[in-house]
Amino acid sequence: MISISTPTFDLQGSLIIRDYDPSTDVSSRSRRVSRTATLDGGCIIEDNGLSHSDRTFRIISSSLTKEDAALLGQMIEFYAVLYLSTPDGVFSGAIENLGYSNGTVTASFLVKEKLT
Repeated sequence: MISISTPTFDLQGSLIIRDYDPSTDVSSRSRRVSRTATLDGGCIIEDNGLSHSDRTFRIISSSLTKEDAALLGQMIEFYAVLYLSTPDGVFSGAIENLGYSNGTVTASFLVKEKLT
């Protein structure tokens, strides 16, 4: 289950997605790592750790209605920051894009920070 909500109280400010498609990605992570080749044929790897702000969640659901997509669109229009709750925690961020086509909602959520 995934929920999206506004940071302040709003009667129309929450949406729960109980069934989402298997291609939904709300758990991937990557580290800030770079590899530089050296003159001796080796390399130097620089690891600056993991930052949740590098994460992008891709949400795909065919169980949402057109009204749910409109509600999500309204939240995007009125709020610069939204909260996304996943099994991994609660994150603040923004929805970069939202699409509704053939009964399927797709959205990309850019994570700002992990709250829990």
